[in-house]
Amino acid sequence: MDNLRSVVAWSSTGADRGEALLRIVRALAFLYWRIRGDPNEGLRWGELALATPAAEPTSADRMRLLCATGALAAYMGRFTLARGWLEESARLAEASGDRLSLGSALVFLGFVESHLGLEAAASHLDEALSILRELGDVEDVVLALNVAVVPYVILGDLPAARAALAECLATARELGDDWAIAVALSNAGFVDIRERNWSSAGVHLEQALAIHHRLGDEGSVAFVYNNLAIVARHQGDDARAIELLEQSLAMQRRGGLTGALTLYHLGDWALRPHEPFRAMPYFAEALHVSFRSGEARAIVVALAGLVRLASALGHLKWPLD
Repeated sequence: MDNLRSVVAWSSTGADRGEALLRIVRALAFLYWRIRGDPNEGLRWGELALATPAAEPTSADRMRLLCATGALAAYMGRFTLARGWLEESARLAEASGDRLSLGSALVFLGFVESHLGLEAAASHLDEALSILRELGDVEDVVLALNVAVVPYVILGDLPAARAALAECLATARELGDDWAIAVALSNAGFVDIRERNWSSAGVHLEQALAIHHRLGDEGSVAFVYNNLAIVARHQGDDARAIELLEQSLAMQRRGGLTGALTLYHLGDWALRPHEPFRAMPYFAEALHVSFRSGEARAIVVALAGLVRLASALGHLKWPLD
């Protein structure tokens, strides 16, 4: 990485027009930063590459760079930022007839749109999966299926989420792709939570956690911890739930993730023993980062937390002004 940083610094000075920077960012793409690297650094490099002369407005390089950087921003919870990049990538892919790039851009765009509360999310997810299945690259299909599960749940389409999970797990196991298996198991735990199947959620999440620990994927560990905390709460283990949430938030902050829903849960726990002043900074930060990212669901839960906080402090008037 030190060698790559030296090349990036040299390429960014102007003499190279950013050609080497663009090649490095495109080669590392989304999955390196998602699994192994520092997402903050990946996003900085992506933004830097997009601003170089080498990233010509209508080039295939720019199209792929927009998708990779947009996907990383989506993973980090920068949904408003990601949407613009992914929409541009999809437009360039459609204009050039590059179906693979179009499918990749659309699945991440659907992911973003579901978090922003936009109706186009479902059609973009369905179109992306249709394109990628038609092209027949199973690794691309597995990644897209894993990306699509959470949006389907957010959109309330649990049958589509379950179907995507079943296909994803079966194919990932055929490929022997441990990371894809772990993400699918984590997604299965998330679906179990939505269905209030706490025992099944715990099993799936613990299985995912073991693989992610082995692979050193801290971002995924943070997400699993957050969901395991929800399971622990519903199984009556508040001490473990709070410990998991605090560990999750620390990991998310290191990776540049918003942590909005984790902040809400920590505020919620602080309110339960009636400690509103301890809850206040959690809810306030959750609302701040949610507005910045544009995540509709997180904005709603943060506002709900602040309403509950106002009620606990005796400052709630009804009807609300």
